[in-house]
Amino acid sequence: MSSLHGIERAGARAKETDWIILQLCMKCIMGFFNWIVSTLQECIYKFLLIHLRSTKISVGLFTRDGKSEYSWLIDKLQSQRWCTIYVQPFQISNRNWSEFQEAVAKCQFAILYHSNTRGRINITDVTDSIYNEELDTLYKNLGKEKVTVVVDHMERSNDDDKAAILRNQPSIAYKAQDVFLFSTEETMPHGTKALHYTGEKNFRAILALIAECILFDYSPHRGPFTRGLRGFVSQLCGHPIAFIQLSLRWCLVQSLLLIVEKKILVRTILA
Repeated sequence: MSSLHGIERAGARAKETDWIILQLCMKCIMGFFNWIVSTLQECIYKFLLIHLRSTKISVGLFTRDGKSEYSWLIDKLQSQRWCTIYVQPFQISNRNWSEFQEAVAKCQFAILYHSNTRGRINITDVTDSIYNEELDTLYKNLGKEKVTVVVDHMERSNDDDKAAILRNQPSIAYKAQDVFLFSTEETMPHGTKALHYTGEKNFRAILALIAECILFDYSPHRGPFTRGLRGFVSQLCGHPIAFIQLSLRWCLVQSLLLIVEKKILVRTILA
């Protein structure tokens, strides 16, 4: 009887040992894949940075306001070193619709700019709105991801004002990635530290949208980054052993998902 209990205990210990060994093996395998993911992330960072720094992007700035109002925005955009940004301002009027459409077709990212110097934010969806058709055209030609709205010369640029604009003019949220508000002081090179921080935070958010536009555009035949990324994937995944090929593909996808979700690269560039 005792020998039977001994055999059962030995069997239980063997199963427990097998389970521990299995857990250790799984941890080793996951550790190996995590190492591959982190290594691939580092490679992807360097790869993306090289392409980003060699990329030239055309940003259209569309407005009915005068150049003196938005010159600060052009200066800040074109002073970036992580990418060459060409800002192409376009003065909207009631007589140059065809020229406006041509300008939209030439840009890769669009900013719809409105100055609050006249005391009204009448972009769309309200009485006497002045950008209904323009916002719709930008949305249809470029897509929501490549359109943003900037409003400056505000008395203040807090979340309450932004929420009120989006609530009263819902087409902005539907047809543009976001709306960014800048107070008059935030558009000036020197101001209080708090105001400078708030304005800089909004500006960096605009830069992040532009960077994402460059990096994560996987449309066919769209620029050197997409072609380069395809070549990079082909080189990584060209191993003859199917298991390694699938593993590399899985790790690469996981790395890209992490970058997209957490915007690690964008934050690194703009830090």
